[in-house]
Amino acid sequence: MRRQLLCFLAAVTMVLPAAAQSVTAVRYQYGDNAAWADPAFDDSSWPVASKGEFPGPRFDSDGFVWVRAKLQVPAVDGQPLALQCASAESVIDSYELFVNGTRVGQYGAFPPHAAPLIAPQILVFDIPKGIATPGSVATVALRGWTFPANRDRGPIGRTQYPISAGLKIDNALLLHAVAAETQARATLRSTPQLAVGLVFIVLGVIVLVLGFWSRSRGLFLCAIWLIVAPIFLSFLALVSVAAGADLRILGALFQVANGIGMGAALELLWTVQGYRNRLFLQFGRACWIAVTLGGVLMCSLSSAGPLVRTAIFVNDWGLFAFDALLVVANLWALAGRGRSRPFAAAMLIINIGYFLEVAGASVRFDFFPLDLFQTGFYLSIFAVAAILVRGVWKEWKQADDLRIEFAAGRELQMKLVPQNLPNVCNLRLNAAYIPAKDVGGDFYQVIELPDCSTLFLLGDVSGKGLKAAMTGLVTIGAANALAAETSDPAVLLQRLNREICRLRNEGFITCLCARVSVDGFVTFSNAGHLSPYVNSEEIQLESGLPLGLVQGVEYPATNIQLAPGDTLTLLSDGVVEAQSSSGELFGFDRTRELIHLPADAIAQAALTFGQADDITVLTLTFVPAEVPA
Repeated sequence: MRRQLLCFLAAVTMVLPAAAQSVTAVRYQYGDNAAWADPAFDDSSWPVASKGEFPGPRFDSDGFVWVRAKLQVPAVDGQPLALQCASAESVIDSYELFVNGTRVGQYGAFPPHAAPLIAPQILVFDIPKGIATPGSVATVALRGWTFPANRDRGPIGRTQYPISAGLKIDNALLLHAVAAETQARATLRSTPQLAVGLVFIVLGVIVLVLGFWSRSRGLFLCAIWLIVAPIFLSFLALVSVAAGADLRILGALFQVANGIGMGAALELLWTVQGYRNRLFLQFGRACWIAVTLGGVLMCSLSSAGPLVRTAIFVNDWGLFAFDALLVVANLWALAGRGRSRPFAAAMLIINIGYFLEVAGASVRFDFFPLDLFQTGFYLSIFAVAAILVRGVWKEWKQADDLRIEFAAGRELQMKLVPQNLPNVCNLRLNAAYIPAKDVGGDFYQVIELPDCSTLFLLGDVSGKGLKAAMTGLVTIGAANALAAETSDPAVLLQRLNREICRLRNEGFITCLCARVSVDGFVTFSNAGHLSPYVNSEEIQLESGLPLGLVQGVEYPATNIQLAPGDTLTLLSDGVVEAQSSSGELFGFDRTRELIHLPADAIAQAALTFGQADDITVLTLTFVPAEVPA
């Protein structure tokens, strides 16, 4: 019901008689003089406001402006009167109103203790009884003061909209209702913009968390833009609904948000487009830092002294240079030298909107309450969202490809490290394998020979992951083929080295080969691998170069005899090179202390200490009395 009444009263004001309007020209004068409130003052020499509008105070002035007009007082006997001061585009920050020389109200505070406030679109001041006689003509004077940061300051500062005082005397109830309705409409118009901004801010926060989690600079910059750009636009929308807020605080916050947005735009542009010119990037950073510091300073001080003058100069010219730089960068991207033309086009609209405002030719649209400058921001937000969607799709496809690769890798791993060890006469086998990644580069093979002896190979391919696993698989295939030709470990490694060198793979392979006869006689040959252990004693083997480095390497042989119950242990360097969080290595001493344990116990001890590489352990216990199942 209340809202319907307000709508009705707002409609009534559209058909009010002309007697409620100014009966003389609206005149204005810059400066400050208390005598100008006197109704007897002769203001005929003052300039006349064209269509009720006049330019804002210049920066080099004291910021004061007076407005005088004679208004018809409506014949509303017995009803309270009020004075309305309406201006949707006003840059007056402190108001003081006089009717017939009597002060009827004030909004904000004047120097030397200035307190500029954001004014609502319509200010209403009640007129005490006896000051304005119904049916008479009253002299109304407005004393206004403009904050230094809002004053007209030349070609680089954005051109100010003309001031329109919008003075009217009418029924107090009616004017208060119209003011409330106008403010409610302004809030309603701002709600969709604020709601859309909130959605993007929430999305930005989610992307920011993902950026921190994945340590992705691109995601982090996209998140900052998704958060800051809506906040920047929300500041513009809040101006119409944040009546009563301290202009200095809100202005400083706006400058901080603007500075963060400029920095994010610059870094995001260079990252998205893939630019490499560090000089331009450093120049852009210097500009946005200067704009931010100058803006915060000029919004914090109420006196237009040398410090504020310098801050405004730095802010204006820094912003001009920054936008000029971005125009060049975006045009460069649109010419095909960047990676994302839609993002460059959206950012270019922002730059064009800025320069049009500087030139006093701001483009506004009739079909939605945004100008070209704000539209560019929204388009850039959608462009960043599109970049994120495309990135998510690409990451999903890559993850799908990785899943396929890992599935193939797991199949390879089963061939590199057999899950089921064969039953070998007079030997009890035990193995443990813990890869550092999903697929490792360690391998071992058990090859049974026609003379009832057995070949054991344990190796380590340099590197990790699927590429190392593929190299290990090739090595195993070659070793199985060569084992049909020779069972001599030294000759086998020599021929295997020749095949690996012929393939010319990057990296190298360490490999230990051992042939164990049914009577426990063992022949070793080593290609750069760790020496084996018998019980708790390390066997000193003469070693040749790792496989795959140079052709023609000869590998010496070493023979030992196992006694019943002896355990031969082969392992990879992932055991001794296990590393704790403090950087301490597992080392040979700890390995020697645990070498009598089963293979899985040794591997688990290294893993618990701190895995740094693939861990492989193979144990062979000579038990001539046992018969394999």
